[in-house]
Amino acid sequence: MKLPWILTRQSTGCIRAALDEIDVEREFTNARGFLRGLFHPELYFRNIALEDAQTCIRFMGMHCLEQGYVSEDFIEDVLRRESFSSTAFTDILAVPHAISHYAERSFICVVHNNAPIQWGGRAVHFVLLIGITETDMKHFKAAFDLIVELFSHSERTIELLKTNSFEDFCDFIAPSGDNGRPV
Repeated sequence: MKLPWILTRQSTGCIRAALDEIDVEREFTNARGFLRGLFHPELYFRNIALEDAQTCIRFMGMHCLEQGYVSEDFIEDVLRRESFSSTAFTDILAVPHAISHYAERSFICVVHNNAPIQWGGRAVHFVLLIGITETDMKHFKAAFDLIVELFSHSERTIELLKTNSFEDFCDFIAPSGDNGRPV
């Protein structure tokens, strides 16, 4: 942008708008990087036969426990949270999480099934068990907003259902590099 010799109210407004746009893009890039860092190949499961929310949470929780991401108290806290109200966001996604326990290491454990899992009156194909450390909590809201945005568009969700590997899933949900924003 070419600046005039004299700074006017209008040109100051244009500069502020350009700086705001840079800030928004930086926040988005940081959130996308943080989100991508939450996924780990040892916590990605494809087409696992699980009958309901409790079975799924226990399955995922035990894998997270074995890998050192959580304590047993964390798993019980997630089950307690689920007993209060279902964490099924949509007909395709559930996002179980703890009420009061932080994770030992931040993560998102993924179950991605072709056959749905019965979850609080819904049938979900994706379960994202989320655990965040107390330190990382300040970064999580923006990353969570990206997840909500992705799963609120049915055509994007249908594309995500077609992914078959951890790498494809991660590249779709949180692209690295300059692949652009999820739409």
